[in-house]
Amino acid sequence: MDVTPLDPALSFGRMVIGLRAADILDPHIVQQLRNLWIECGLIVFRAGQCDPDFQVDLSRCFGELQVHAVAEMVHPDRDELFVAKGGGGALFEVNGDLLGGYIPWHSDQVFTAATNHGGILRVAHQPEAGGNTGFVDQIEAYDALSVDLKERVEGLEVVYRLKAGTIPNFTFLPRQHIKLVRPHPFQASIDAKIESGGYPPVVHPLVFAQPGTGRKVLNLSPMFADSILGLDAAESDGLLQTLAFHITDEVRAYDHEWQPGDLVLWDNWRMLHCARGIPDGMYREVHRTSIAGDYALGRLLDA
Repeated sequence: MDVTPLDPALSFGRMVIGLRAADILDPHIVQQLRNLWIECGLIVFRAGQCDPDFQVDLSRCFGELQVHAVAEMVHPDRDELFVAKGGGGALFEVNGDLLGGYIPWHSDQVFTAATNHGGILRVAHQPEAGGNTGFVDQIEAYDALSVDLKERVEGLEVVYRLKAGTIPNFTFLPRQHIKLVRPHPFQASIDAKIESGGYPPVVHPLVFAQPGTGRKVLNLSPMFADSILGLDAAESDGLLQTLAFHITDEVRAYDHEWQPGDLVLWDNWRMLHCARGIPDGMYREVHRTSIAGDYALGRLLDA
C-alpha cells in the first residue's frame, strides 16, 4: 500500500493505492485504515481490488453494515448494497443543464434519527462523461465560520424531513437552481410511504464534537433540512440559507473524477457529498454500502 494526500490544498482526504483482500485480513492494517478514516474523513482506494465482495468485506472493516432506509433502492440480490442509477431515473435541470443521476449536497440518511457512520461507493457502470462525486469536510467548514456565527450556531438543532415530490427537499441549496424534469420511477412508492408517516421528522444538532478527537463539526445537510428548532420561520430560513451557502463553497470541495477500479470511503458524520450528475441520455450505476453506527445525538422530533 501507498498513502498520499488527495489534494495538498485541502486538510482532509487520503488516497490508498494497491489495497487487496489479503491486506484486510491483517488487524494492524485494518486499524491503520480506521485511524486514517477518522482523522482524514475520506479515503480513495485506487489500483487495488475492486469487486462487490471486496467492497462489502472492506466496508465491514469499519463497522457493521446496515440496509438502506429506502427499500426501493436496495440491490435485489445483495441487501448490503444501495443502488443509485443515473439515466432512466430522475432527470433535473440544474443551473440550466439537464442532468440524470444528480443528487445535491447531503449527508446520507440524515432524515433518520440514527444516521449511518459512513459508506463505500463503487461505480458499477461508468458513463461516457460526467459522474463526478463532490465532498466537503464539515470540520473544515466549521473552522472557516466567523466567530459570530460559531457563537450563534452553538446549541441549535436542525429538523430534517424526507418530503414527497423530491424538489421540496432542496429548499436550502442557494448555489443551485433545480427543476424536476422527470421523477424517479420509484418516486410514487416513496411518496406514498412518506405521506403515510413512514419517515417521521427528526432532529440533529447543528454543531457537535467529533468522537475521539473533539474537533467541531458543522452538522448541516442542505438537502432534507427543514428548519431550526425553536426559531421563527424567517430567522430559521435566513440562518439555514447562510450556513448552506457557506458549507457548499466549492473552494473547500474535493471533486472526485472516477477511474476504473476506484472505491471511495467517507465518514458520513463529518463529510457532505453530492453526485454531480451526467448528461441526459447517458447511464451511470453506483453501488454503495452503509456502515452502521449512531453518534447518539439524533432523535425523533416528537420525542
